[in-house]
Amino acid sequence: MIIYKQGDVIKALENGEINLLPHGCNCRKVMGSGIAKSLATKYPKILEYDRNFPPILEARLGRIVKVPIDKEKFIINCYTQLNYGAGLQVDYNAIEKCMKALNNLLNLSDKYVLGMPQIGAGRGGGDWKKIETIINNEIEREIYVFIYK
Repeated sequence: MIIYKQGDVIKALENGEINLLPHGCNCRKVMGSGIAKSLATKYPKILEYDRNFPPILEARLGRIVKVPIDKEKFIINCYTQLNYGAGLQVDYNAIEKCMKALNNLLNLSDKYVLGMPQIGAGRGGGDWKKIETIINNEIEREIYVFIYK
């Protein structure tokens, strides 16, 4: 179930309101805009993990990578789109696979508090209503989705 909050998801991670922050990534090893750029600038480790993930770009789509920020906080690179650029880039099947993988991760510990941006609906160009339905179908726990103003 999604709980909407207004605010900054990065600050929510920093202040401990959440400890698991998934975000959408392309498979081209580029984090040049949107929240991916903000996260990569603040936490260069996520870009390092991105560059070391499997070299076959198509093999990344629909997979996630858990990047430790400290011993209790993690950023999750969710490979939700093959390319980047204008128009629709997000792959709804990839979002579904990423959400299934996130749900499996959440089931490993009750200590995880997940908060995310409107993944896939910004730079990915996706329809948030479709993505919201996918998230609600795949994630069994409450999650926070942060709306930016």
